[in-house]
Amino acid sequence: MTDTQNRVVVNNESSLNNPKETTTRTVNFEDELLRSINQKDIVSLTGDEMPKKAERLTITSAYPLTKEEKEKIVTKYIEKTATQLRQIKTIVDPKLISGVRLQSESFYYEVSGQKTLRELKDYLSKNPIIEEGL
Repeated sequence: MTDTQNRVVVNNESSLNNPKETTTRTVNFEDELLRSINQKDIVSLTGDEMPKKAERLTITSAYPLTKEEKEKIVTKYIEKTATQLRQIKTIVDPKLISGVRLQSESFYYEVSGQKTLRELKDYLSKNPIIEEGL
C-alpha cells in the first residue's frame, strides 16, 4: 500500500451548457501528510492540552495543491479548530472553477468560483434586473 492512494471518480452530473458532459475528479488519501502533521506537537498548534476528538478532513480544490499548500492548510485548520485529524482526503474537482473547500464533521469553509457563481445566481433570481423601456 502506498502513502497516497489515488482513485478517479467520474461525476456524471451534467453542466448547464452540455448535458452529456462528465467531470473527472481525483481523490487522494493523504496518509503521509497525516503522519507528518501528527508527528508535530498538537499542543503547540492548538494551544490546548486535550484536543477534541479526531476528525476526517476533506480538502477540495479546483487544481492540484502542492505538498506545502496542503501542509499550510492542514496546520491552519488545526490551529483554528483545535481538532486532531484521523484522515486527510484531497479532491481535485474542476467544477469548483477556482479556490478551495474544507469540510470535516464539525467545520465547513468554502471560497471558490463555484460558490461565487451560485450566490450570484441566487441573488439574481431574488432580484431580477428590470430594464426600463421594454
